[in-house]
Amino acid sequence: MYEKLKETINEIKIIDDHSHPGCFIATDEMNMPADARFPFNDSFSHPNAQAYGFPYLENLHYEAYKKFYGFSREDINNPDKQSELASIYEEKKQHLGDFIEEIMDASGVDYLIANLAMPKQLYGRDRIGIINTVDPLLFPFNNEYMSGKPFSKIYLKQFEHYLRLYKTKYGFAKDDFTYDEYMTFVDHVMDQMRSDGSLGYKMICAYARTTYFKKYDEALAEGFFNKAKAGDTEAYTAFQDCVAWHIFRRAAMTDMPIQVHMAMIDGDAEYTNPLNFTELTMDEVASNTKLVVLHCGYPRFNEMTTLALAAKLFQKNCVYIDLSGRVMFGNHPKVIAKNIRNWLDFPALWGKMVYGSDTLLGERVIYTASKTARDAIYYALESALDDQLFTEETAIHIAKGILRNNSIDLYHLPFEKA
Repeated sequence: MYEKLKETINEIKIIDDHSHPGCFIATDEMNMPADARFPFNDSFSHPNAQAYGFPYLENLHYEAYKKFYGFSREDINNPDKQSELASIYEEKKQHLGDFIEEIMDASGVDYLIANLAMPKQLYGRDRIGIINTVDPLLFPFNNEYMSGKPFSKIYLKQFEHYLRLYKTKYGFAKDDFTYDEYMTFVDHVMDQMRSDGSLGYKMICAYARTTYFKKYDEALAEGFFNKAKAGDTEAYTAFQDCVAWHIFRRAAMTDMPIQVHMAMIDGDAEYTNPLNFTELTMDEVASNTKLVVLHCGYPRFNEMTTLALAAKLFQKNCVYIDLSGRVMFGNHPKVIAKNIRNWLDFPALWGKMVYGSDTLLGERVIYTASKTARDAIYYALESALDDQLFTEETAIHIAKGILRNNSIDLYHLPFEKA
């Protein structure tokens, strides 16, 4: 046991770079259409429902239910109490703003970055930020040809709804628009998001299409636009590629990170292969985009390593490995530690790992994921220390980076480093 390392890890005030607090409340507030709603919701569930077979996680959820909702293990396991507990849970969920910082404090989380959408009751808080989605900007025309996958239709409908909201908010009322008019709108949305305080941009389009964006000569984009507008699906896909490259390059020029969802969906691992971004990391402009690969490309961790190291070889490394999603909330810390331990073999990656909870189905996951993360990071660093890769002081520096400091640098947060 490395006592100083363990003690330090437990005391670090975490920056959670990827979370979805109150996501379903926000969905209601924006009047998301029925066909764009998630096929799941945040409701009271037994701890084993989010334990993924690990007693370690099941016990953490019991602990969190007791700490934040007052639910005893006995009541949770009592069939006669289920309706009562579900009612209490639902009522408290609607008043998330009253207790979210209590959960953050108990979790040792200093700052939380929400994704996509956030309920009104959480806006204006010093400890909660937002990263808005730019996916809708890729899909201005008929998207039916992409709706054959289980989740794609839902997400495409969401993107269409967001685009309608953006058009209303940013005064783009035209139904018939030219290429130049649309790209001006794209730039305006991105600039306004930044002005409004978005800490970066989010792309979750992997639910609808591949994250491999082919690189075209920019002069071809208008032709693709016109053909796509007329119903040419091949041209539409090419236009999406052009818009994506435009977004990445503009984000690089304005120093705005882009978080990209990269975890296997529908059994299709190619849509979320981190190596889809190889061309981007070799582009003169787009290589400067701070690319945050969410969920560390689960389960394609080797490809994640290859992308990050290839980016380092080309020029400065702007690829970040986000430790969130099932990697963090649905796994045993010793399993997570194996992956982190592999990345510790490369000093170039020590400053490129950031922590996120991906809290979605219950804000108690802010707590359970933070506990899991601290244990996982300790086990990984313990292994590296046993192998004499570096000193305990270096291990402490790395731990502070993953849980706090790297995110402060990445998102330009106004917080002191650990």
